[in-house]
Amino acid sequence: MRYILSFLLFCITFQIISTNKDYLDKMARAAITLRNIVKNKKYKMRNLQESDEIIPNTIPDLPPSVQESAKETLAPAQVFHDNVEMPSDIPLTQQGSSGTTAKSTKVQVKKFHKFERQTKALKFGVFLFFLNKPIVKTVIMRIIIKYKTRRLRSLQSTTTIKGESAPTTCVIKSEYEDKIGQIGSGDNIDYDCTSETSSSADIDEAKIDPTKPMVIGTETTPVSDIEFSQDSKDGTENLVTISNADVGVLDNTKYEIQDKKLILTGELKPKSTLAQGQRFNMDFFDTSNNKMKTVSCVVQNLNSNSGACTLECDTDATPLITNYGNLTLSKSTDADKLYLSINIPSDIDDAQKEATIDTNPSSSNNAFYRKNSSGLSGGAIAGIVIACVVVLAAASIAAIMLRKPTPPIDNTTVVGLKTVENV
Repeated sequence: MRYILSFLLFCITFQIISTNKDYLDKMARAAITLRNIVKNKKYKMRNLQESDEIIPNTIPDLPPSVQESAKETLAPAQVFHDNVEMPSDIPLTQQGSSGTTAKSTKVQVKKFHKFERQTKALKFGVFLFFLNKPIVKTVIMRIIIKYKTRRLRSLQSTTTIKGESAPTTCVIKSEYEDKIGQIGSGDNIDYDCTSETSSSADIDEAKIDPTKPMVIGTETTPVSDIEFSQDSKDGTENLVTISNADVGVLDNTKYEIQDKKLILTGELKPKSTLAQGQRFNMDFFDTSNNKMKTVSCVVQNLNSNSGACTLECDTDATPLITNYGNLTLSKSTDADKLYLSINIPSDIDDAQKEATIDTNPSSSNNAFYRKNSSGLSGGAIAGIVIACVVVLAAASIAAIMLRKPTPPIDNTTVVGLKTVENV
């Protein structure tokens, strides 16, 4: 019995030792795995700091020639640990005498709007103006970012990221997708722009890098060849300071004159830009003096479902002379609170674009009639007619006075008389 108990005790002791050994092996293997994970993570972090690059934005497929010419624009984001050299402000353009901007480039930046900081991303909107150039789906630019300095816990390092240069992709909004590929006739098109960032820290400054070209569709264009309007000032100086104004377009706009008032009817995009009965001022390009003229407008009718919108602009109080095509240059006056522009239908031909809009034909300054009188005023035409009448009258009088008189006709009849002989 004593031997049996000893044998059982030996078996139990051996089982305990074997079980503990399995536990020790498992714990050893787990420790080795954990050590490899930490080592691999540190290696990746060290490579990240050495290369100063992060995963780039999703860039659409572009032809090799474009990839080559825009290599610096499309390059992955680059992190700055030291000083961040922010680019100088981009020069703004003034309104030209022809109604378009001074250099009359085919693409213009009209307005930046609604900057938004997201986790490891920044977003904003931008209105572009296309004139005699195809409307594109994507626009790519380079953004220089300066962070509000703080140490990034994710790097587990004493290194501080102070800024970066990141590619930014702008994609046309869904409301305008039907215009892609059309030749712009002064169309104002809204884009949503996104730039991925290496940090979620607050941004102090964000500016467009003017040394890198923009990729517009499949073409590269130097920033110096693109015009930036006065309303884009906040974006060219610092995207972070962009106002959160309501922005929109009255698309496919048609017009008529009623009681000397300009009535504009179109589709409001987005539908929430305006409200029924809302009053605001708009600037229209006046061809009588080649300047913008401010006119008071009111939302006369708005369908919240379809977006159909009618504006009544008081051109009775402020007479306006312009043409249909120049309506695309119109915009609301207080861009920090409301930015509204106008697009005309894409099927309008050149003759219709040149059609004169004169809201007060009886006014004294309505001497702009391209279609009917080749630019001559009514007074000039009347003067020409009177001069012609005077010349014709003078010519008639001269003809009468210079006409030679007809020789007089001799009506005397000579009758031979016979001599009466004396019988």
